[in-house]
Amino acid sequence: MNGSIVESPKNGNYTYEDYLSWDGDERYELINGWAYLMAAASPRHQEIVLNLLAAFWLFLKGKPCKVYQDIDVHLSPKPITRKMLSLQRKKTVVRPDISVVCNPGQISDNGCDGAPTLVVEVHSPSTKRFDMKNKFEEYLMCGVKEYWMVEPRERTVQVCVLEKGNYILRAYDDADTLTSALFPGLSIPLVDIFPNEQQ
Repeated sequence: MNGSIVESPKNGNYTYEDYLSWDGDERYELINGWAYLMAAASPRHQEIVLNLLAAFWLFLKGKPCKVYQDIDVHLSPKPITRKMLSLQRKKTVVRPDISVVCNPGQISDNGCDGAPTLVVEVHSPSTKRFDMKNKFEEYLMCGVKEYWMVEPRERTVQVCVLEKGNYILRAYDDADTLTSALFPGLSIPLVDIFPNEQQ
């Protein structure tokens, strides 16, 4: 996903019905009424996602929480209230690389309704800023409890844990074993996640 905004007079006013009508080869995310074009994932990006998916799948097997790849996530941020004015935010539909959902009632044929428990985004050069700003803000406002931002080039992961309305950041590099605040016992050696440098 490159996080580039779609040039159109309707920018800022797209609806979920518009989103459903975009059936061409290109894929989009919809954030507060704005459409963002997604780019195809590189082989390195896909390998990292698959390695993380395998780790989550093995850990969550037989447990109530489930892991999903690239599904529509319908977010509902709280209205923004300023003094006497309340602003209702517009529809937001994102497609995280990985979503862990612990409430089965959130899952339907349309994807996930509401914030997943944990979200993973693997950066590409064109998505890093978008993931660290736009999506960071959306996930925070919507109550995603843990947000992992994976940087393939630097071979690092930033884990943001929601505490008292703010994200607390923990940073890991490929020499570390990543642990989750939400899932005790989940330990992922990052050397097993990132592709070898020769690739």
